[in-house]
Amino acid sequence: MDSNRELVKYLERTGWLTTDRVKKAFLRTDRKAFVPAESRDMAYVDKPVYLSDGSTISAPHIVARITELAEIRPGLSVLEIGSGSGYQLKILSFLAGEVTGIEPVKGLVETSRRNLQDRENIEVVVGKAPGDVKEVYDRIIVSYGISVDDWDVLKEKLSEGGVMVGAVESNGEQRLRKYRNGKEEIFERVRFVRSR
Repeated sequence: MDSNRELVKYLERTGWLTTDRVKKAFLRTDRKAFVPAESRDMAYVDKPVYLSDGSTISAPHIVARITELAEIRPGLSVLEIGSGSGYQLKILSFLAGEVTGIEPVKGLVETSRRNLQDRENIEVVVGKAPGDVKEVYDRIIVSYGISVDDWDVLKEKLSEGGVMVGAVESNGEQRLRKYRNGKEEIFERVRFVRSR
């Protein structure tokens, strides 16, 4: 694939993008702007790309899957934990109200702030979860492998009726989970960078 439009068509054709709003947000977010210059040839490949300090930008189908599962509506507050270079944050910014990214790698925070300077509804801060998550959000997306204990702590940071989606590590594997109103759905196996 040679363009963002081709990538989006691929994600739609393969069933990862299922709603029109999310598709439009992906069309407005060119992945090429979020991968390092030396990896630009991988921008439209459906694979993770190394960023720095053990971090990656997730494969586009995983970003699409998580975004669809999160059921983001206009006006909602959204937190992404492990926001990397800002790719997922920008997509979220077209779907939600206020969007916050928390990232432990200071260099990636600076990179993502540069990448996202055209979006006024995004804030990116240096920090780790769950300890540095002080506010309550309508949606939380965890973009790295998180322990069951930390996942459970983050449930307290959801507003009433809020949704959290992420890769939770348990019994030696990571599975995508979705939490809402005391109920948890467990989906396919995934492979994310572990919590740093």
